[in-house]
Parts: sequence; structure tokens; C-alpha cells
Amino acid sequence: MEFIKKNKKMVIIIAVALVILILLFGVIKSLMPDTRKSVWGTRTVDVPKHPISEEEISAVKEFYESNENVSSITYRLSGRKMIFIITVKEKTAKSVVEELSGKMLEKLSDDVKGFYDIELSYVCEDSENAEYPIMAYRNKTRHNFRFTYAG
Repeated sequence: MEFIKKNKKMVIIIAVALVILILLFGVIKSLMPDTRKSVWGTRTVDVPKHPISEEEISAVKEFYESNENVSSITYRLSGRKMIFIITVKEKTAKSVVEELSGKMLEKLSDDVKGFYDIELSYVCEDSENAEYPIMAYRNKTRHNFRFTYAG
């Protein structure tokens, strides 16, 4: 007790510093994301109930690769979104891209089409082609793609 009386200023400074540190820790903890939880939250809980078969992905890739206007295709799944990046050859018209997009849906099951959003990014081998990239997006509740054109 006598130490506290002799060093009042020092004890007050230490007590205030401790309170500030505790408050600062609480604020930082509340602002930082919880890395133990999924980035997607509960949006992907049902993904295992709606698997995408390798046969479906292979069928889509084969469909595009067999087309004379397509050079390559890559695929990845991000949450509930199927993302395809399709590289087309020079002088491929917008109408061909739209037609390919519509026919691609025939390769997927109704369950997959009803659960996943689909994003198609069409890029041209000729990077200076002003018409590309062309983005096609289909929400799971829609029947067709919506297109966004660069040029």
C-alpha cells in the first residue's frame, strides 16, 4: 500500500495503459475476421448435395474443344459459381459466342443448372481485338445467359 501512495502517478499511468490495451484488444478482435470460419459463410453448405460430375465438365470441355472457333478452355469452381475461360480464335463473331453459350447448357444436368451460377469469359487469341472480352453470366434462376460486350 505504501508503494502505491509513494508512486501514485506511476500506478495511474500503468492502470490507464492496461485499460487502453484491453479496450484496444477488444476493438481489434471485433474488427478482424474469424479465420476459423468459412469465407463463404453458409452459402456453400448445400454444395455437397449438388455435385458436379467430371463427366459433365468433360462434356463441356469436349464441346468447346471440338468447335473450330475455340482454342482452349479452363474451368474452376468458386463457391457456387462455375467459371469457364474460353479462348477463341481471331475473327470469331459475337453471334457464334452466343450460340456456343446456349448450346453449352445442354451439357449440364438440370440439378447443376438450378444450383450453380455460370460465368463464361470469352477472350480472343488476338489480344488487340476490340470486341473481346465477352462475358456471359447465367444466374441459377435464369434460363439464358446475359452478355456484356467490350466493344
